[in-house]
Amino acid sequence: MKKRGQITIFVIVAIVIVVIVGLFIFLKGDDGIGGIGGDDVPSTPEGVEFKVYMDECLKDVLEQGFMLAGYQGGYVIVSDSLDSKDFFGASVPYYSVDGESRLPSRNTLLRSVEDYVSFGIVQCKDEFESNYELISEGVNNVDINFEDDLAKVYVNYPVSLVLGDTTSEVSSFTADSSVRFNNVYDTVASIIALQNKDPYNICFNCVNVLNRDNIFVDGFAQSGNTIVFLVSDLGAELVEDEYYKFYFAVKYPEYNCENLPGDIDDYVKEQCGVEDV
Repeated sequence: MKKRGQITIFVIVAIVIVVIVGLFIFLKGDDGIGGIGGDDVPSTPEGVEFKVYMDECLKDVLEQGFMLAGYQGGYVIVSDSLDSKDFFGASVPYYSVDGESRLPSRNTLLRSVEDYVSFGIVQCKDEFESNYELISEGVNNVDINFEDDLAKVYVNYPVSLVLGDTTSEVSSFTADSSVRFNNVYDTVASIIALQNKDPYNICFNCVNVLNRDNIFVDGFAQSGNTIVFLVSDLGAELVEDEYYKFYFAVKYPEYNCENLPGDIDDYVKEQCGVEDV
């Protein structure tokens, strides 16, 4: 009976060791993304739960930021200093006016989403239900980059979970999304380049050539010599089964009989009494 009891103890100890090693591998991850935070491994079960929750919440925040910005030309908040077009309640900035490019840089638009993430992850922390007191002095850094058609966000946000004499600290959070921002931005830049070559006309055939790899372009005629373009990425399914959509506006030059463009239709020339331009 004593030998059987010893075997039972050895089996239990072996199981415990396997569980501990497996948990460590999960926490560690291969590259800090596959696990739950690389070297920043929480020291308590509550810390582990908090870390998992925050990474999942961060993914939602990241995708919400890209979606919100996409409806407004890449900006989460459209500054009053930007010339924009009201489009069903959204402020869509002009990326081209009278043949002049106003396309913002890629980094400018990414900073807008990073600012949204910086705000949103604090909300995630505030909504975490726990007996622990969550103490933090704020977000130190948010960085979004792209790898293999994935948008990856890294957030440095030190948080201490305190309950009596027990303290667990977590400082880094990560998430990724299928948002193909770079592909969409490149398509937008191509549209602006095409339009600025011939600011008086819309080359729909030229724009249609850009429909590829599940990215499609549509245009909506608006008042004020304006077209609102929509670039949809049907290969990026985000929160609530929504696809990534990106809107921007183009304003075309006004013309009259005094300043007709050279390739204007003949019937317009006839109306203006002009034989050739």
